[in-house]
Amino acid sequence: MKAWKEIAGAAALGFFKGVLIRQRMHQLGTYPAPEPLEKRLHSVLSGPLMEEMLYRAMPERLFGHLPTGFTALPFAADHVLSDSAARARRGLPPSSMLAKSMRFADVAFGGYLYERAYRSSGLLGAFVAHSLHNYFSGVGLGG
Repeated sequence: MKAWKEIAGAAALGFFKGVLIRQRMHQLGTYPAPEPLEKRLHSVLSGPLMEEMLYRAMPERLFGHLPTGFTALPFAADHVLSDSAARARRGLPPSSMLAKSMRFADVAFGGYLYERAYRSSGLLGAFVAHSLHNYFSGVGLGG
């Protein structure tokens, strides 16, 4: 598999993001709740597989070769919109524009890494990069 740099980068990004979120939560006096097994399995297996097929494989199949980084943009927009909807469902106030912008940049960078893995190693490379990012994000959170 040629995508080892992208895979390692995605895993490291996930881990350090998890650590930073955990530190910020401790500063605020909150602690991450353990995720149920089915949510962890979705985060690490079915979610990344579905998203990589939707955001990497399908656009390539439909439109051919797209500019590098292009698939990361709708991927990031979907995550920011999903986060906003989840906050609303939980009765939380909307995130600030700064927080949404930072989340968009974070997800777009991850999506860029997954796309690079896809281009060098196909769907398997993108899936592994995305899956390990999500797994190590949970490890960084302390889960």
